[in-house]
Amino acid sequence: MHGWITTREAHKQMSLFVKPSNHETRKQKKYRTDISRRENMAYCPETDTYTCTQGKEICPVYVRHSKSAGGYPIETTIYECGDCSGCPLKEKCIRAGSSRTPLEERSKRLYVSKYFQQQRERMEEKINTDEGIMLRVNRSIQAEVSLRLSRKTWTSGGSCCVERSMWQRNGCC
Repeated sequence: MHGWITTREAHKQMSLFVKPSNHETRKQKKYRTDISRRENMAYCPETDTYTCTQGKEICPVYVRHSKSAGGYPIETTIYECGDCSGCPLKEKCIRAGSSRTPLEERSKRLYVSKYFQQQRERMEEKINTDEGIMLRVNRSIQAEVSLRLSRKTWTSGGSCCVERSMWQRNGCC
C-alpha cells in the first residue's frame, strides 16, 4: 500500500474519548432514582428481558430496522411489558408525552439500540480511566483560557466596548 493507511486501519489506530451526552445527568439523584429509565431497571442477558421495580418482566416484542440521516443502519429492539394494569407506580413509570391513549390502557415500552448502548458504555469506561480524566481536565482548562482571551476591553474615542466572543462584538463599537 506504499505507506498509506486505509480508513479502517486509521479508525483502529485512533483512540477516541467522547463524553456521552448523558454523562453529567447520570450523576444526579433524580436520574438515578427515576424508575421509568431503562438504566435503572434490572437486565437479564440470558432471557434478554428487563425487570421493572414492581417485578414485572419487560420482554422484547420486535426489532425495528431503520437508517440514520447519514445512511447508517440502526437496529432498535422494542421491549414491552405484558400487563401494567393495576400497577401503583404506572404514573411515574410511563411518561404522558403526546399519546392520546389514556394512561390506564397503556403499558411500559422501551426502545433500545443495543449497538448505541454498547458504544455509550465503552466511552463511559474510557473517559473514566486515568487518561480520560486527564484529557477532560485539560479540555476544561483550555476552554477557560480561550474564554478569558476572548473577553477583551476595547476603547474607541473615549468610549469603552467589550468583545464578548472572537466573532461578534456587542456594545458601543
